[in-house]
Amino acid sequence: MSERTINTSKSTPTDTNQLEELMFAYNKFLLDVGTFFFNCLFEGASPSRRSIALESLNSMFKSFGSVPCLEVQSNFDILINCFYDSFEKNKELAFEILQHFPESVTQKNNPIKNDAVWSKVLDLCKSFKPPDSTTAGYFAKYFCTGPLSRCQSDHSKSQKCCVFSLELILECLNSQVSNLAFMTFF
Repeated sequence: MSERTINTSKSTPTDTNQLEELMFAYNKFLLDVGTFFFNCLFEGASPSRRSIALESLNSMFKSFGSVPCLEVQSNFDILINCFYDSFEKNKELAFEILQHFPESVTQKNNPIKNDAVWSKVLDLCKSFKPPDSTTAGYFAKYFCTGPLSRCQSDHSKSQKCCVFSLELILECLNSQVSNLAFMTFF
């Protein structure tokens, strides 16, 4: 019978090249794992696949903090589209993960992008389908957290912009209720 020897001595990388190689491999591993999970969020994926991918991504971001796959615009777009998911938990997880994305990717201070988002929110608010209202709520919640377009410079302006946006949505919903009440009267 041959005996195997196990090397228990801990080797520490002393060379800067060795450290750089180790960090490169670590970042590549995180990027590959993150990319795998983002690829599981394709349109038409089963709800359980989407749920597991979102849970895994959320755990990954909580454990490792900054991850290279957060720098990719397409991954941001994939998570934003998760607000349309029919499962509430998936929307919540997407919202949590989106909080980790850097400003350079989210472009919350881009007025054109924000106008498009608020237009989408208003359209969703006008829908009579409950899932659309929930989706609008997640869009509004996400874009009301953090800096907003036209009002990024100071906190009070940001709050006013958020309040204005929510008042606009409320006005739109009140208009729908009025129209519905008028239609049921006749």
